[in-house]
Amino acid sequence: MNLNTILIDDSSRRGLGLELRCRLMQFAATPAEDVIFYIIEIINVSDKRLDKVVAGMFGDPHIGG
Repeated sequence: MNLNTILIDDSSRRGLGLELRCRLMQFAATPAEDVIFYIIEIINVSDKRLDKVVAGMFGDPHIGG
């Protein structure tokens, strides 16, 4: 499935104009077996300059139990 086909190019839609590309990785080998790695790209796809942008993330520390 080509994920780019689900994007809608509609100038009447409103929003901040940010694109997120997220990858999550988990490994079975020690010492990384109990860790989840997040690789997140935040891309400004609008024509506006965003000088003061803050991103945050909350996760549940009780993974698997």
